[in-house]
Formats: sequence, C-alpha cells, structure tokens
Amino acid sequence: MLFQRQNISHTLLFAKCSHAIIWLRAASILKHFRHIGTVEVSTPFMLFAVKLDLQDVRSGFRASRDGCFFGLWLEDAELNWTPDMVKTVKLEEVEEFPAPRSLCWPEFGDQKIIHHLTRYYRPCIWRNPQVNLYSKPQESRAEFLERCRDELAEERHTAWRKLKDVLLRRQLELQKRMMEMVMKEESDDSMRDRRIGAVNDLFSILSREWIQKLLSHGGAIEEEVPPVSQVDPDLQEMVGSFRKELVRYYNEIHKKFESRIVAVEPYEVVLVYSQIEIFFRGFLWR
Repeated sequence: MLFQRQNISHTLLFAKCSHAIIWLRAASILKHFRHIGTVEVSTPFMLFAVKLDLQDVRSGFRASRDGCFFGLWLEDAELNWTPDMVKTVKLEEVEEFPAPRSLCWPEFGDQKIIHHLTRYYRPCIWRNPQVNLYSKPQESRAEFLERCRDELAEERHTAWRKLKDVLLRRQLELQKRMMEMVMKEESDDSMRDRRIGAVNDLFSILSREWIQKLLSHGGAIEEEVPPVSQVDPDLQEMVGSFRKELVRYYNEIHKKFESRIVAVEPYEVVLVYSQIEIFFRGFLWR
C-alpha cells in the first residue's frame, strides 16, 4: 500500500535513484513500459514520477523526495485513487517497449495525482510540546529524545544548583545541631571525641556522595539504601533521615525533567499542491 503512515521511515517510499531520475527527466512523455521479462500485457496503468519539496512552517521540516509510481487507470474523472490503487515501481525492473495500442494521457490525470499525494502522503516526524521541538528529517526517536534532553540541560542544571544550595545549607544546620547534641551528652572525653568524629565522618561521606551524584546528573536514586556505617546508630539514623529527604527532592527533579523529555508524539507533515512537481508521465502495462 502506497503512502502508509509510518513513524519516521517515509524515505522508504522515496528512495533516491539518481541515475534513473535523471533518465526520466530527460525522457519524452507518454512512453510505454512493462516489467522486464513480461511478454503478454493487457492492462495500462498511469505511470508518473514526482518530486516533492516539503516545507512545513510550524515544525521547520524541509526535505526533498523523488518517487516513481503507477496508478490504476480510472475512466471516471470523479473517482480518485484509494491508497491500494497506487504503488511504487523500481525503475530497474521495467523496460520501454512498443505501445500495444495508442493512448492519451487523461486530462484529469494530473488532478488524480495531486489529489492522491495531498490526501495520503503524510511524512511523520516527532514533536515534543513540552520542549517545543520537532525532529529533523532522518532523525530517529532516540536521537530526538537526546536533543530534547540537551535543550533542557541549562534549566536542569539550574534545578541541580538549587538543590545543591539546599543540601549545603541544611547539611550545615543538621551537622551543627548534632554537634551541639553530642557536646551536651554526659560522657567522658574519649566517648565525646569518638561521637564527634562519627558525626564528621557521616557528613563527609554524605557530601562526597551527593557532590558526585549532582555532578553526574544520573538517573533516579533508590529510596532504600544500606546504612553508611554501623557506628553510632542513633547519629546514623539522623543522617539517614536527612538523606532520604534529599533523595526525594532529587528524584522529583529527575522525574519532572524526564517526563518532559519523553513527552513526544507523532506529527504529520502536510503536503500542499505547490510542493509537488510531476516531471514524468507515461504508461506501465501489466
């Protein structure tokens, strides 16, 4: 079926055959062809080649396509082709031969071609309304998603910097409070020194972990994590609660941006009359 709606692979219908297209442009109109090796033919089809210069203002999509096709012969000017009535033809599979009988190109032939192309040819690209981007010709979905991710990079970095500022401020406040709590405990100097050291170690580990995570901008972090150490479980629990809160903030930012990045949808490029050039007309006998 010609002009099926496809996600991105519309170029399959318009594969470039540069030498064949040049030959067609130089050929006289109303030549007769048949598939190579065919002996008996009885039914004529309208054979035509077109060049499409697609330009879509909204998406910025621009592309040129050449294609050669044959359509069912229709006597009634009021009838138009359905998608299954028009098929692509490979020029290396046909040959010119003497006409079985004289034929004239129907006066409504070009009208049928224009109607068919403008109605059924819809190159499909990707659109991301969250980022206000459209994919380019030949750009895969994965490549487009990566470009959307790059488009949001600065905004995402700003969100990471804000989280980092919150981290540092909240960390200093919690660390100060924990130090004050340890200093007020009734214990000997060695125990107090050991717990002060434990507080410093816990926050040192936390800082290294989060600086690395914020610099890498990796994926989501698991909520449940193993304990940082087995020393001073009460102190560790306080730091662990703080870490869980940071994980939640971090994952919310990650989820927010990823949801915008993957919010892609198909976008059909509309073909208009002025973008169609019919540069060859003839007949294919079968």
